[in-house]
Amino acid sequence: MYPFLSGTNCIYDLLYLIATEVSEQEKQLKTAKGHLGQYKYISLSAYNLSKLRFQSIIIKVFDHWRQGYRRLGKLMVSEGRLPDEELVFFLTLEEIRDLLDTRSPSIISRASYRKKIFPILDNYKFPELMKGIPKPINEEEESADTYEFVADLTMTGIPVSQGVTRGFARVATSLEEAAELKAEIHPVLTNTSFLYSKIITMFSKPGEILITHSTDIGWSPYFPIVSGVVTELGGLISHGAVVSREYGLPCIVGVPGATKRFSTGDYVLLDGKKGILQRLPQPEN
Repeated sequence: MYPFLSGTNCIYDLLYLIATEVSEQEKQLKTAKGHLGQYKYISLSAYNLSKLRFQSIIIKVFDHWRQGYRRLGKLMVSEGRLPDEELVFFLTLEEIRDLLDTRSPSIISRASYRKKIFPILDNYKFPELMKGIPKPINEEEESADTYEFVADLTMTGIPVSQGVTRGFARVATSLEEAAELKAEIHPVLTNTSFLYSKIITMFSKPGEILITHSTDIGWSPYFPIVSGVVTELGGLISHGAVVSREYGLPCIVGVPGATKRFSTGDYVLLDGKKGILQRLPQPEN
C-alpha cells in the first residue's frame, strides 16, 4: 500500500506517515471544533434571541388583552352592568360571563372587595425561596430583630459595575419614591430629552446613590441623575447592572435588606469594585 516503506528507512518512513496523518487529523479536529464553536455560539445567540422574542410577544399579547378588557369594562358601564370600568380587572372570566347574562349584585360586591384589598395584598413581600403555602414576611418582627441602626454599617454584594463614589442615599422601593431623586442639572439642559441623558450626566453634579429592591425599564430615566446604584436582587446581566455599566455608574447587586438597613439621607460609600456599601459619618458642610 505504501511502496516507500520498503528498505532500510521503513521505520522512519512509517513514523513520518503517522506524524503526517496525525497532523492532518488534528487540523480536521480543529476545524471541526471551530465549526462546533460557531454552531454553539449561533445556537446560543438564537436561543437568547428567541427568549427575548417570546417575551416581547407575551408583553404585546397581554397589552392587547388589557386593552380589550378595558374596552369591555367601558361597555359594561355604559350598559349599567358595572359601576366602575376598573372592576372588570377584578372579575374572573366566568363572573364576566354571568354579568353579561344577568345583573348579579353579589358578583359586583366580590369585585369591589377585591379592588379594596388589592393595595394591601400588593404590598406583601415574600422570601425568595418558599416551601408549601407562601407566607408573607412579617416586616415588623424582622425589623425589630435584625435592622437596628449601626453607625458604620457595611454590607456587601456582587460588584457588577466598577467605580467608587460617596454621596447621600436615596432609598426608593417604587417609582413614586424614585421621583424624589435629586441632582443639580445645568439649567440649559433641564428641558433636554432622555436621548441626551449622557450629556446631562456630564453637566450634572454627582447625584444621590439609589438603593432599591430591583429595577426594570421604568427606572431607566433616573440612572442619568444618580451617582451609583444598589439593588437587593440581580446579577451580572440584570437591568440595573447593564444600565449602570452603560452610564459608567458604580453598581452592586444582591444586597438583601439594603432598603431596610439604610435610610434616605445616609451618607454612604459605594465601591463598585469590591462590592461594598458602607455608611459614613455625615459631612460637616
